[in-house]
Amino acid sequence: MVLPRQQTLRAAIDWSYNLLSEPEQVLLRRLAVFAGGWTLEAAEAICARGGVDADQVLDLLTSLVEKSLVLAETQAGEARYRFLETVRQYARDRLGETGEEADVRTRHRAWYVALAERAEREPSGPRQRIWREHENLRSALVWGKEDPEGAEAMLRLVGALTWFWWMYGNLTEARGWIEEALLRQRDAPRSVLPEVYWGASHFAWRFADYERANALASKGLAIARDLGDKWNGAFLEASLGIVAMRQMAYGDAAKHMEEGVRLAREAGDRWRLSVCLSQQGILALFQGNLGLASDLHKEALALIEDTGDPAIVSYTLRCLGFVALRQGDYQRATEAFTEGLRLSSDAGFRVTVFECLRGLAGVCSGFKFDDRAVRLFGAAEALREAIGHQPAAQDQADYNGRLAATQSRLGVVAFEAAWAEGRAMTLEQAIKYALADRPG
Repeated sequence: MVLPRQQTLRAAIDWSYNLLSEPEQVLLRRLAVFAGGWTLEAAEAICARGGVDADQVLDLLTSLVEKSLVLAETQAGEARYRFLETVRQYARDRLGETGEEADVRTRHRAWYVALAERAEREPSGPRQRIWREHENLRSALVWGKEDPEGAEAMLRLVGALTWFWWMYGNLTEARGWIEEALLRQRDAPRSVLPEVYWGASHFAWRFADYERANALASKGLAIARDLGDKWNGAFLEASLGIVAMRQMAYGDAAKHMEEGVRLAREAGDRWRLSVCLSQQGILALFQGNLGLASDLHKEALALIEDTGDPAIVSYTLRCLGFVALRQGDYQRATEAFTEGLRLSSDAGFRVTVFECLRGLAGVCSGFKFDDRAVRLFGAAEALREAIGHQPAAQDQADYNGRLAATQSRLGVVAFEAAWAEGRAMTLEQAIKYALADRPG
């Protein structure tokens, strides 16, 4: 049922639309394909053809802004445009009437697949702004699912987004999309499959589904080897290593991780090599070889600290922090977790934020700042539940020991009060609390 107010708004938009020039009308309709906003670059690539030239788009957008049909704003120094939802729906209806909606949505999907793939491989540039496009990326995935010809694009997109889904804590959504994409693998070239199998394996082991994670990584690795794909082979070997490590099969884990490092070196990818070295460092930590663990994480950090990529830098600092924590070097652990938390919180990387919060809680426990430790433990646990993250059993055992020691010193009543205070914090409050008056 259309309400009177909606009818009035539509009539007003219809009146404004009829006053537009034909190129303005064409552009307005096509812009409806965007979800959550867009950049000039994206509008030129997706909307410019058949009645609108690329060099017209800026002037036409400016005119639509002046007519209050499009909103312009600046985010992180970048100009972005968006619709009010009522205008977007009107434009979407008009686009549907033209018969070109499928073509525009296909161009939209192609643009965001390419953006995600560039972001995955480039430590700077598109990677720094990819998640501002999460609504457009989700829309591209929906079209990949609906479009009978969209299997390859959908598989490429879920493969490219695996890292970002992990860092931003979209674990459940990620697993759902990847499993959905794998249903269409027969309609896509084999070359796109190894990365998708890696992503599927990655999220399976993050939910402690180790049998499925192992099967997925093994299948992906077989395809990668057949194709000579060392780039994805490195991460698939690492995934098999992580599954073995989490099940405490350390000999098998070491073999897979060594092979992952070898393939990453041969592929010439510093970013992937850094991740594989960090996984080796985590294995060394779990085996109690803290010196080797520290050396591996430092080597990993040296490879990527000049890239300006907050994702992998904060992740590696988190790894160094946990080594220092196990060594009882609380000052060094504080420095690593604090810097990791700053980088990951600024970029919105919720998984690393969780791990750094938990790490700083462990530091506070080591210093016997018990009230503060429990508040941070509580805040970290609330975030873990929101993300759906499942730490390794070895990490959980260390955490349980520190939490129990802290509770023993505080007493049940004080512990429960501080725990409740921590869990009640918003994410922003928890980060601010963790970074204020840091221990040591």
